[in-house]
Amino acid sequence: MGKFDFLKQIYENFAAKKKSKAILVYFFLFLFLFSFFVVSFITYEYQKSRIEKASNAVALKKVLSHLAELEQKMLRQEFKRLISDALVMKESTERGLMSNFSNVEKVFLSIIKNKRIYDQLRYIDEKGNEIVRVDLENGEPVSYKGKELQNKANRYYFTETMAIKRGEVYVSKLDLNIEHDKLEIPIKPMIRIAIKVYDKKGKERGIVITNYCARIMLADFVNIAKDSECNAYLLNAKSYWLSNSKNAKTEFAFMYDDKQDITFKKNFPQAYEKIFKEHKDFFETDENIFFAKKVIPFKRTTGDDFIFPVEKIILGDGNLMVVLHIEKKKFPNIYLGTMKKNIREILHKKTISFLMIFLLSVLLSILIYLYEDSKSILKFYSEMDQASGVFNRRAGLEKTKKLISRSRGSGLTISLVFVDINGLKSVNDILGHQYGDELIKSVSDTLKSCIRDNDILFRYGGDEFIICLAKLDLNGAGLLWERVLSQIDKINNSHERKYNISLSHGVSIISHDEKSVDINKHIEEADSNMYEEKQIVKKTATIIKSKD
Repeated sequence: MGKFDFLKQIYENFAAKKKSKAILVYFFLFLFLFSFFVVSFITYEYQKSRIEKASNAVALKKVLSHLAELEQKMLRQEFKRLISDALVMKESTERGLMSNFSNVEKVFLSIIKNKRIYDQLRYIDEKGNEIVRVDLENGEPVSYKGKELQNKANRYYFTETMAIKRGEVYVSKLDLNIEHDKLEIPIKPMIRIAIKVYDKKGKERGIVITNYCARIMLADFVNIAKDSECNAYLLNAKSYWLSNSKNAKTEFAFMYDDKQDITFKKNFPQAYEKIFKEHKDFFETDENIFFAKKVIPFKRTTGDDFIFPVEKIILGDGNLMVVLHIEKKKFPNIYLGTMKKNIREILHKKTISFLMIFLLSVLLSILIYLYEDSKSILKFYSEMDQASGVFNRRAGLEKTKKLISRSRGSGLTISLVFVDINGLKSVNDILGHQYGDELIKSVSDTLKSCIRDNDILFRYGGDEFIICLAKLDLNGAGLLWERVLSQIDKINNSHERKYNISLSHGVSIISHDEKSVDINKHIEEADSNMYEEKQIVKKTATIIKSKD
């Protein structure tokens, strides 16, 4: 299942419930438009062209913007993981400088084996000599020794990393791997994350560097846009293609002497000027439409649990650019030019005016439907937390406040339950983030299965969820929590996982006779109650299962 397929499934289920009603609504819309156009044909021409152009532009831009944001978020998440691993390597190596490198090698081997996204992990000393090197070969980690180690003093990533300041992280350009001064075949797209290493006296002692094999990331980039009928490009700062869903032969042209002139700039000079020079995010010509979004991998966004100062990131080749390209010739029945041609035919051939008005009314109804549907999709995804499949914090708090307002008017009590996942950080750190993501999704699915349709569940933070229970007092909340723990026990006993699911909770009661409800105060109270339970649960909980 793809990275966002479960969210797509949730949306499809949501949309199916509204489909029959939408068909009836848009059928009446069609009848209205048809009648209106028959009565006032001349007014139709003016109104139709204006509405058509406006709705097309807005809908298309929003759909492309959403697609570009998905591409951008996927790239950001991947870069975030890479920096986290590099920081772990740095800390391990600096400890090794004070004792020995045997534990450093073990840490490198553990990372490359468990993550399986790296081609190579290295510690290179201040003279450019490889001291610790671990490769992933044929799916197995291999440690290099003695004469197998090389000197990398003249490689750009070494010299550029040695030039950065303490506390900064170097991110190389995305290029193809070079081994023994030759392009490695088959080609391996690589990004290198490097950090300087210091001894306890503050002296520079070289660098740690990860060789991230970007093949999977680039495949994900193409897959996100494959069903959108648009060409997806990932460009570097010099407008060379790093990924081209239309023509893979143009990718990494800068690595080949005979392909130096194969750039986005040369193929689309007008679009290049608008996107790279004038910083336009939406650009349209007679034949093409372009939507561009700069990838700033380390800019903090709402919900991130990883904070690293943007100014501490040194980019070896500038920011990447996501460009979505639509060729209008593939959509001959959508754009306004074709519609104008149809209107001219109606004016010249009045004997078929009635038929043309009918067809145009149908088309306009469909376009308005697509426009409203695209807004519904964007609204849905803006409210959902992509990791858990439940409401995000902003949407959850809004819906909770509305529920409180309705319940107070009806004289009903509400239970606010604060849920915390015990040991999520341990699962991420020890087993890897894919297991952490699985844990978050398992908890959200369990909580959803235990609540009612009119209850509200949303992700409040990294390992925190909030449930808002209408018409339930403290005893009712307690019964719900017993159902949750029963489901968790079934999962822990029946699923062969490397970890146990463990939860802590706290409850705050919102009475209908409160004069003024402070939602933050109740969240703090539930959080405090949860913390008391968490201190007890932590004493007996075993999160990571024994290998035995």
